[in-house]
Amino acid sequence: MNFWVVFLSFTAIAAMFISNYCFKRGMPFYLTRKIVHFFAAVPLLVSPLVFDQVYYPLSIGLVFLVLLVATHNTDLFPGFVKKGRLSEIFFPLSICISLVALWSVDPWAAVVPGLWLALGDGVTGLVRMKVNKREEKGWWGSLACLGACTGVAFLVSRVCVGVLGGCVATLAERFCGDAPGAIIKIDDNLAMPVAGLIPMVYLLL
Repeated sequence: MNFWVVFLSFTAIAAMFISNYCFKRGMPFYLTRKIVHFFAAVPLLVSPLVFDQVYYPLSIGLVFLVLLVATHNTDLFPGFVKKGRLSEIFFPLSICISLVALWSVDPWAAVVPGLWLALGDGVTGLVRMKVNKREEKGWWGSLACLGACTGVAFLVSRVCVGVLGGCVATLAERFCGDAPGAIIKIDDNLAMPVAGLIPMVYLLL
């Protein structure tokens, strides 16, 4: 078993239990789920440095996809998953789609859509909670998301490609989802990274 696969999987699992702990101590669910978002950036950032084959990071994503599919109707991860809700299942699914689509072209480009979701959506949630005091779509959060996504874009060798994808991802995050202020009822955990991935695939392949 590859050391980094085990270590990075453990990091992600630890984040889920940390979010559980914070939730049980009274932190709002909308914030505790962001803990997992931010921690997800760790394996994504490390993967291009330590893996030379896509099946290593892909195996991590698939393990968590199966885990969340198997437990989404339970109360095992109350800090991260609402019972019966599919949103968190889309998180590893989106990451797997991006890895398959772009790893062979550029491993850094392949992890960028996942980082948009982990960091961009994570920062967005914190800003909106600070400004609106509740889970609600708004432009201040979108500006924070755009800043994070643009920053992440500098990981891509062709920065303009990443910036374009980041702008598309930000718009998808702003207008998709089930929170007040959204107008397209597609879960943003799927819409954001996949929408941003589309122009990157078109320009890089």
